[in-house]
Amino acid sequence: MDYYLDITQKKATSKHLATNRWLNAVYTLLHKKLYDVNNTSVGVSFPNYKLVLGNIIRLHGNKSDLESFSDAKWLAEFFQYCNLSAIKLVPEERQYQVVSRKPILMTEAKLRRLIKRGSLTEAEAKQYRVAMYQKTMLTNPYFELKSASSGQMYRRYLQFTTKNQATAGNFDYFGLSKIATIPVF
Repeated sequence: MDYYLDITQKKATSKHLATNRWLNAVYTLLHKKLYDVNNTSVGVSFPNYKLVLGNIIRLHGNKSDLESFSDAKWLAEFFQYCNLSAIKLVPEERQYQVVSRKPILMTEAKLRRLIKRGSLTEAEAKQYRVAMYQKTMLTNPYFELKSASSGQMYRRYLQFTTKNQATAGNFDYFGLSKIATIPVF
């Protein structure tokens, strides 16, 4: 993880395309590209993350892995809304972070099944729904993605964990990992 490449939303496009819609679209294309080239060596971070993920997606990896992303063709029609940086060396002054998927234990689908099965009363269903939104949906950033197989929209929640040292490992086709760290600076 000695190199990185930034994908930044162009400022002029923020008037025409909301940052969250841009982020969802570009992240979907990134997922497709990682899957198509069968790459589990590239991780992602979000340098402008505060309450929302921000307008920069940073790819981390070795130089040869990142070179396939420096060609803007994979961004298709969204290239006009993006600035791609050159591939740069990660600064010496850095910390480490794990960016992983936050599993959702309480979902609408699970709630529907519990109601259908008769496991919850109406009052318990309301309590479940309140707890569901309080536990994850209001506190974790997420992408709203469209499934290529079913066409349904779904959310992929993220969690960020700071680590003291680098840990090697593989990433999934979303650039996330439960154990591998990425450098943050």
